[in-house]
Amino acid sequence: MKSQVQFLNNADDAQLRSLYQTCDLFVLPSINEAEAFGVVQLEAMANGIPVINTKLNSGASFVSLDKVTGFTVPPCDSILLRSSILEILNDPTLYNFFSTNCLERIKLFDSREFANEYLKLYE
Repeated sequence: MKSQVQFLNNADDAQLRSLYQTCDLFVLPSINEAEAFGVVQLEAMANGIPVINTKLNSGASFVSLDKVTGFTVPPCDSILLRSSILEILNDPTLYNFFSTNCLERIKLFDSREFANEYLKLYE
């Protein structure tokens, strides 16, 4: 049996873009607030990929918005996670709605704006 999981080391930006373009959906099922933000969500959204994340007391559910760019589910709720995945993948209209919203929302996370905000914090 062939492994379904592959670990890539030091993937460059072109490789990451190529990998994201092969995805239909991005799932970030974190269960711990240590997942402070989830930058990988931004990468997925920049490629128009709907996101399913978990509702944590962190910034993770701020990045991808529930029912706007995907779904936010409670941590450790595998039944709702499964049904959310199936709902998005089986409803082309919903998928396109989320995908379009991802491409719009990502504009709010411009790297120059982030850099300026971090500079303000350090000053």
